[in-house]
Amino acid sequence: MNRVNQSQSRGSRAVKQRVGLQTLLLAVACFPACAHQAYPAPAPRPIEANDKPAAIADDPGDVPQVQGMENRCRVRLSSETAKASLAALDRVHEVLGASCNLETVDHDPMHWLLRCRSDALFESGRYELSSKKQSCAELQNKSVTPWECVGAVLEKLFKSSDAGALRRLSLAVVGHVDMQPINPRSDSHLCLALQSYFGYEPEPAWVPVPAEAQEQERQYANNQLAWCRAASVAEQISIGMGRTNDVKSWANRELAVLGLGTSWLRSQPDGVCPNHGQSWQERKDCADARRVDLLIRFEPRVETAQSTCDVQGDDPATALYCLQQCSEQVAVGSSAGSGTSAESVPLFLDAPAKKSEALPDGWYLKRLPESPDRRLDLDRVCDTLSVKRL
Repeated sequence: MNRVNQSQSRGSRAVKQRVGLQTLLLAVACFPACAHQAYPAPAPRPIEANDKPAAIADDPGDVPQVQGMENRCRVRLSSETAKASLAALDRVHEVLGASCNLETVDHDPMHWLLRCRSDALFESGRYELSSKKQSCAELQNKSVTPWECVGAVLEKLFKSSDAGALRRLSLAVVGHVDMQPINPRSDSHLCLALQSYFGYEPEPAWVPVPAEAQEQERQYANNQLAWCRAASVAEQISIGMGRTNDVKSWANRELAVLGLGTSWLRSQPDGVCPNHGQSWQERKDCADARRVDLLIRFEPRVETAQSTCDVQGDDPATALYCLQQCSEQVAVGSSAGSGTSAESVPLFLDAPAKKSEALPDGWYLKRLPESPDRRLDLDRVCDTLSVKRL
C-alpha cells in the first residue's frame, strides 16, 4: 500500500512540473510579442517660445570723475616744497622744546598738529603766557618768547617761497579749559587787550563775574577763558610774523582763534582727566585741559608733471587705464607722482558758513581775515582734537 501511495505522489509531482514548465515556456514565447506592442504616447503640447533675455543698459561709467581723479594724481607738490616745510616744522619743535609734540593730520605732510603740555603754558584760571624769553635766530638772535620765534619760523618759510612754492599759510589756534569755575569778582577771562588786538567783539559783551554769581555763571566765564588762552598764543605768533599793528590785513595767511571751553575734557573717555585719572565730576581741575593746540596747514602751489598718459580717449577703459598708470607711477616714485597731493587735508574751505554749523554754546571763534566765501573746517578741527560738540 505504501508503495502505491508513493507512486501516486511521484506522479502528481511530475504532472505539476510539466504544467509549470509549459506555463514558463508560454510566457517566454509571449514576451517578444508583448514587447513590440505600441506604447500610447501622451497628447502633443504646443512648444512655448523662449523669451529673449532682457537687454542690459550700457553703463559707460563716470568717465569725467575718473579723469578728474587722474588729473589730481598728476598734479603734485614739488618735493622741494615738502622738504622745506618739514625743515621749518623741525625748527618749530626745536624752539618749543620737549614740552610740545608734533604730529601730522591724517598723514598729510603739509598739515600738522602741535600739542603742548599745560606746564609750558597756563596757570589755573589764567590766560597769560610765561614771560620766559630765548634767542631766536630767525629774528637776528633777538630775545623773544618761544611763540614769537615760532611765528618768525613760519614767516621765514613763507617768504622764502618767492618762487611760488606756497600760496597760503593757515593757522588754527585752539584753547581749552578744565572744569574749575572762575572766581567771583574775577575779570581774568575778559582779556580785553586781546579782544582789541584781534578786533573781536563777542555778543553779548563779556563782563566780570559778579560777587554773587552761581557756579553756572562762573562756568560760562570759564569757557570765555579758553578763547583768551588761544588768543594769547595767537598774538605771540602774529608778532613773530611781523603783524604787530596790522593783524587784520594778512595777505595769503589765514588765522582762526578758537575757544572750545571744557569740551575737550568732557569728550575724554568717561570724562577722565589723563594726568590724575579722575573724572571731571569727581575732580574739577585738570592740567591737561589747560592748554592750546596749534593746527598748521601749508597750502602749496602745485605743478603738473610733464608725464601724461600714453593712451588717449574718452571711453571708460582708457580712463581707468590712465588712472591706474598714474597710481603705479606714484607708487614707484616716478616723475608723474613726485611729491605730495596738494589738497589732501584742508584746514579752511572754499565755502560760506552754514547756519547748521553754528558754534555750540560756550565756543568762541574769531577769523582773520573775515571772508564770506571761506570758513574754518570745524569738523576737521574737532576730529583732529577728538572733541565732541557737547
